Amino acid sequence: ISAVEADTNNLSSLEKAFDGVDGVYCNTDYWNAGSRVEEVIQSIKVATACLNCAVDHLVYSSLENVIEITKCTLALPYFDSKAEASKYIQAMLPKSSILVTAPYFENFLGYALPEKRQTSDDSFEYVFKDPMADKPYTMIALDDIGQFATYCFANPQKTQGETLHVRFGHSRQSACG
Repeated sequence: ISAVEADTNNLSSLEKAFDGVDGVYCNTDYWNAGSRVEEVIQSIKVATACLNCAVDHLVYSSLENVIEITKCTLALPYFDSKAEASKYIQAMLPKSSILVTAPYFENFLGYALPEKRQTSDDSFEYVFKDPMADKPYTMIALDDIGQFATYCFANPQKTQGETLHVRFGHSRQSACG
């Protein structure tokens, strides 16, 4: 197993990287893509390159479809773009595996840092930008996603053509299925 880097904006770069490979793991980056539309386009280019290079198994890292879940009352473009791309990928590559995860703990190392705010008593508090109220915020470490992706590649008879949701229960153990 080896990792290969390619430019998701460049189909020929993707085809060069995918030539002769059996499996591709794809995790696009909304923030680098710059928009929901651009992330969907990048994902479609990955799927197109997989088709053109006869890749046996694409595992695509996705997120929940917030627009669908909330019946259009809330949109999270960085979630919804991956969910939308997943639908295109499944139509293009019916044997692909869609791995629906959660936001990454590693986001707290960059853009998801809490904001420092002054309170009414002149002290300070740190507040996260995502409005979760009193609800838990499910997250996952990138290393853990790697384990689920490895499972997908090691068990294609169970995972190809499937949308697999990484879930976290009260016991704090994760499960895929």
